Order: sequence, then structure tokens, then C-alpha cells
Amino acid sequence: LEELDKPGFEEQLKVINIKNAKAKDIAELITKIINKGENKNQNTFRPASRFGEKEKDESLSLVSPDERTNSIIVVGNSQGIDRIVKLVAQLDYPLD
Repeated sequence: LEELDKPGFEEQLKVINIKNAKAKDIAELITKIINKGENKNQNTFRPASRFGEKEKDESLSLVSPDERTNSIIVVGNSQGIDRIVKLVAQLDYPLD
């Protein structure tokens, strides 16, 4: 029961603004990275385990672009969202 009853698995929603790239391109790339290149339906992810290694504590259920506002909508637990925020920061840079 202690393994299951841990904070941080509640799903949250976060909107991440994209400044230099197209939100659709970033969302597609993130989906490929999270699914480790496997051909899955867009914006769906393999369920994350709540046991074992630290990175397995991350959970995402949706990464979807909003082209009107050029942002990405992310739904997952806080660890999963934090991972996506860091990844977006690395991918969203100005081109020369």
C-alpha cells in the first residue's frame, strides 16, 4: 500500500508556450521521444509504471499542440510535466 500511496501521481494540465518553433512540430517530436520511436497513435503514451526506477514515476497521458496560440497542452503528473518542460526548453531555440 505504501508503494501505491505516493504523492505526485495526480494528473495536472499545463500549457507550455512555444516561442521559436511550431507547436505542432515540437509536440510530434516529444511524442516520438516519449514513445521511444515506436509507431503509436499521435499524442498517446505507453503507461508509466509507478514502481521501480525514478524515471518510471513519470506519467503522461496527453501532449497536444494548440496551433492558434502556438503552445503545447500537456496532461500528466508533476514529474512527467516537468520532464516535458525541460525537453521543450532544449528544443525551442531560435534558428540563425
